[in-house]
Amino acid sequence: MAHELRTPLASIKEGTNLLLKGIGEEFKEKRQEVLTIIAEESNRLTDLVNSLLDLSKMEVGMITLNFETSDIKP
Repeated sequence: MAHELRTPLASIKEGTNLLLKGIGEEFKEKRQEVLTIIAEESNRLTDLVNSLLDLSKMEVGMITLNFETSDIKP
């Protein structure tokens, strides 16, 4: 599943990065702003996929969890 999600995300991210670096200098300001948002959202999706993978590893015991008691102040 991770491969299936990461591959298109990587393509979207790299294509967006190329556009942001100036391929097609005729970009209008608003279009540049939208491309920046797309790049940020691609990063967000990648982080979400990584979090899901970490959760999956925790569920199957591949990650050791160390719990400790602490005082949480209001």
